[in-house]
Parts: sequence; C-alpha cells; structure tokens
Amino acid sequence: MKTEQLWVQVLHAKYKCFDPISVSISSRGCSRLWHGLNLVWNRVNQGIVWNLGNGDSIDFWDDPWLVDIGLLIEFVSDCVAANIIPCSVASMVGIDGEWKWNLFDDLLLAHVLLWIVAVKLPLRSTFVDHPR
Repeated sequence: MKTEQLWVQVLHAKYKCFDPISVSISSRGCSRLWHGLNLVWNRVNQGIVWNLGNGDSIDFWDDPWLVDIGLLIEFVSDCVAANIIPCSVASMVGIDGEWKWNLFDDLLLAHVLLWIVAVKLPLRSTFVDHPR
C-alpha cells in the first residue's frame, strides 16, 4: 500500500488506524456498518496473513506470515516463548540471502521448518510487506 498517498492519509486520520492491521476498529459515533465490522473484527484479524516483501515489518514469531500455520510462537514451549525477543522476518535472513537456521531450528518442529523452507525468502528491495 502506498502510505504516502493522500487518500490513505485521510482514511488513517479519520479512522485513527495507523497500523497495517489494527487490533481494534471501534470508534464512538460510528455507522451501523462500522459497528458491525467491529463486532466481527477479531475473526477477520485471525484470517489475515502477511504477504512477505522485504520482511522488515513482519515479526518472525508473532505475526501470521506462513499460510495455514499461524503464529510461530504457538509452536514453542511456554518457557521458551517467554524468552523470545521480537524480531523481523528480515532479521532471520543472513547477508548471504539464506535463513539463519541456527536461530530457530532447535525451537520449532520439523513440519513447521518445512513450511519455512517452502517460503520464498524476503527480498532486500523496495517491496514492502502487506496484509493479504
């Protein structure tokens, strides 16, 4: 999405949602349609998956970027999850353009690692991440 375009800035200002995916869309004095959307927003939010661009704005552990998998944090034990530091998908790719397997391969199950292998690596380019 082109966030610098005027129409995007107007909508952000009007609805006060500046994140690509807002946790809540509630607003006082909103229309019936907006109120209805707010009632089901949690379900909508659960179905959103990120399209991987450069990987800079997607959290490796806490954002849904693998289709049909969900959040990677859900595949690690609670004691490990408490110590995981948020990091972008881009930060999990080395300067050689390959995954930094040593940072996460011992934390995830084999079938989850296979999903990661199947993903096209983030591009070091101007392509930004965006919700599907």
